[in-house]
Amino acid sequence: MTNKQQLLKDDDEFQEFDIQDWNVDQKETMDSQLWIEDWDNDSFEDPFSLQLRAELLKYQEKQKSGQ
Repeated sequence: MTNKQQLLKDDDEFQEFDIQDWNVDQKETMDSQLWIEDWDNDSFEDPFSLQLRAELLKYQEKQKSGQ
């Protein structure tokens, strides 16, 4: 078997992991902290949003003028 074939064969092997026994309370506590409820409440007046809006307007003006 060539070295390349051996490398491809080795890629097919996966490491086995032990299954963790968590009770329901631990799982709910872990899951409850993953979601950020106000993730979409971004301010549209932050510096990045203002700069992005200005760049988009400049791009639109260039498109209108035919450049």
